[in-house]
Amino acid sequence: MTRRNDLISQLIQSGKWGEEGELVIKDLITIATEKGVGTLVLNLLNDSTTFMSVSDIENDLIDCQEDEDVDPEDIVLLEEMLATINNVNFETQVLITLITDQGTTNFTLDR
Repeated sequence: MTRRNDLISQLIQSGKWGEEGELVIKDLITIATEKGVGTLVLNLLNDSTTFMSVSDIENDLIDCQEDEDVDPEDIVLLEEMLATINNVNFETQVLITLITDQGTTNFTLDR
């Protein structure tokens, strides 16, 4: 099983995507592929999905660093996202960030 298919299977098993979960997830990955440099963030904690470009992540990181009430884990997460982005070849790969109750994981998938 490819890494992409394995991720899609795991996301479908979460039960958060409805009857057409596989199609929804594949469409989201396609959209992320077309967006370019950044990460598709699938947040299973609050059922949200968004694409974050490098500038979005950098701006969020600056805001978090300036806000005294921000959880330090949020800063670490953003720093890890940026570090991962710097190691992805966006001509051949897409980056997915999955946030669950078990933590946050970045996946690179071949296009």
